Amino acid sequence: MMTDCSLGGRVFDAIVVGSGAAGGFAARTLTEAGLDTLVLEAGPDLDPRDGFPAPGAGDGLASLRAAMWRQPIQARCTSFKGFVRHLYVDDRDNPYTTAPGKPFYWIRGRQVGGRLLTWACLAPRLSDYELLGASHDGCGEDWPFSYAEIAPYYDKVEECLGLYGQADGLPQLPDGRYLGPRELSPQELELKSVVESRWPEIRVLQARVVAHNPQRTSSALREARKTDRLTLRPNAVVRRITTDRRSGKANGVEFVDRLSGQPQHVSTRLVFLCASAFESVRILLNSASERHPDGLGGSSGVLGRYITDHLFFVRSGRLPEGRGGRFGVSGDPYDFGAEHGFYVPRFRNIQERHADFIRGYGLFGAIGRRGPIWWIGAFGEMLPRADNRITLNPRKKDKWGVPVAHIECTHCANDRALIADARRVVDEIVAAAGLPDESPWSKQRLKEAIGRKSFVEPGVLRPGLSIHELGGARMSREPRAGVLNPFGRCWEAENVVVADGACFVSSAYQNPTLTIMALAVRAAERAVSDYEEITL
Repeated sequence: MMTDCSLGGRVFDAIVVGSGAAGGFAARTLTEAGLDTLVLEAGPDLDPRDGFPAPGAGDGLASLRAAMWRQPIQARCTSFKGFVRHLYVDDRDNPYTTAPGKPFYWIRGRQVGGRLLTWACLAPRLSDYELLGASHDGCGEDWPFSYAEIAPYYDKVEECLGLYGQADGLPQLPDGRYLGPRELSPQELELKSVVESRWPEIRVLQARVVAHNPQRTSSALREARKTDRLTLRPNAVVRRITTDRRSGKANGVEFVDRLSGQPQHVSTRLVFLCASAFESVRILLNSASERHPDGLGGSSGVLGRYITDHLFFVRSGRLPEGRGGRFGVSGDPYDFGAEHGFYVPRFRNIQERHADFIRGYGLFGAIGRRGPIWWIGAFGEMLPRADNRITLNPRKKDKWGVPVAHIECTHCANDRALIADARRVVDEIVAAAGLPDESPWSKQRLKEAIGRKSFVEPGVLRPGLSIHELGGARMSREPRAGVLNPFGRCWEAENVVVADGACFVSSAYQNPTLTIMALAVRAAERAVSDYEEITL
């Protein structure tokens, strides 16, 4: 496996842009099938020891204030800490623009492994209530496949990663392949008893959490490296996909060396875009040509539209002295999945339609896992709307000369009604369980460090801060309705595959990373089986 080399003159069977959730599994599938594969990653390949410092004196309030100089957007992320600040981008080098009065906080990580290195590892599956949501409530578009079609790929991803949980037999939260149970803490068991006895429709379950990976790189990418068919090129900032004038298909990728600023072009027969949802859309838009004047995949008018982020809020507090400990928490500060304890799957709009909103939300949290602390959060489904979109801002470029993304994304009335219901339910649960009033510590720290008034709008964190941006190049059953076919291939250039969150038709309410991985495996397996057909 080569980590850096001269690529001049080589023609790769496949190029994967991005090395995170989607890129790792795409690369594993392609290399194990025998394809000579190049992975282009915009950031560095971090040393497993020196690249992951332990928490220390640089993690206090002064450090957070200092981070605001280079990382004013990233520091607003609720999980941003001093010792992991290098796993978030430099906002001055990586700018973007938003509409006046419509802020969007785009949280990004550029390094081998991408945002998997800061992933909280919560990994629920989507169900047909989400995949076929339009058939249930008449809003938007169904995904171009059902749960039964993606279930085998969930199996493969979970078996590779290792997933803790237990079978619960709920149609709105399909069961997975588990290593074993992940027990609730004593305080979480108390919450479960109180909630399920008072609200029979609400289930408090074990959180489905991916096993901690102390090796600091994705297990899928490690497996790809073992094949000797993987070339990893870090510090490669992709500008655009180049296409053949006659066929319209991709023939290569243009990138800039992050350190030297030198542009390079590398040839390929197949391109997998796995750069993260909005970055992949930006690359497609910037790949405009005479054959693709509205961007690669732009002829339907859908490219860049229907972007979403999850609706998100969180409450927290401190337990009385003597309650809570370190239940299920490892000593590794990079074990972010250890924060999770319980999970409440969607219970709205399952049997009966709610009077105020469509779709649903899930709750998640922990009590007594990391000292005498409790917290409960909610992720809700944000409806996809055409006027929530990404375009290019040709008047502004990043450090490497790439036109920046212009993001327009706001909440609609349904979004606000849904998250208001989630807040009301959480308030009732907190009261019924006798959890102490919210501690001001975490909010005060954020308020002092970054200015809370620009951080929230009434009842919900502003778009972007769930770190679950999705859409912009959605799949569809026919070319006029989307950018990609049901296997993630660009309708206009079938040897271009988008396998990250950009392909989502709707956000669902569940954390998306497991689904992104499953879709990448599904897309890669299909591309391998059709390789000669789609690349000729």
